[in-house]
Amino acid sequence: MLKKEFRISKKRDIDNILKTKGQINNLLYFRVKIIKNNLFKSRFLISVSKKYSKKAVERNRVKRRLSAIIYELLKLRLIPIGLDYHFIIKKDTKILSFQSIQEDVYSLLKLNNI
Repeated sequence: MLKKEFRISKKRDIDNILKTKGQINNLLYFRVKIIKNNLFKSRFLISVSKKYSKKAVERNRVKRRLSAIIYELLKLRLIPIGLDYHFIIKKDTKILSFQSIQEDVYSLLKLNNI
């Protein structure tokens, strides 16, 4: 699980991300919106719609898997600092394995030349 300092949880920060236009990357399993922040750390917001699954267990499983991958990348210092990331899981990808999510995140890093 991501530490609290790396999560975006305040309503004003979430509203700011939703209103601000940023770089949007469409990947196979999710969409990522990247916005610059004026902090010396990167922060993350993971959204899974009820259209993905009506069951909270399945939605939370995807969130946990993605946050575990992000946590490992933060430990390896592969994610640049000073950015807010908003991950939006696509509804048409029902069963996501840990490896498939990990490959998609790595493709995001390659796409942004990191």
